[in-house]
Amino acid sequence: MSSVGETVRTRSDSVSLPGSQAIWTEHVGRVHLLSTREVQVFTKLGEGYSNRLIARQFGIAERTVKTHVAQIMSKLGVDSRLQAGLVSVLHRLLNEGAIDDGCR
Repeated sequence: MSSVGETVRTRSDSVSLPGSQAIWTEHVGRVHLLSTREVQVFTKLGEGYSNRLIARQFGIAERTVKTHVAQIMSKLGVDSRLQAGLVSVLHRLLNEGAIDDGCR
């Protein structure tokens, strides 16, 4: 993910993604590997929630959230929580149709 960022065309603006677009869409393609709870946590990561807030929202221990985040990162093949959050945002944009089909 060290290559120069690419611009992804959206309906109203452009979204600049660090690294190769193909790598990011590959990570998005792995979302189906997540459990139901992991998808819930993954969504909150994309919304910028902290582990503490995610734990409160779902009534689980903060340590459990940390375990979910580690599993999410592993399953998506990303190196950081930030990258997982970016994949979450991209996943949401793709599912909302905010990014043109030609970019998938």
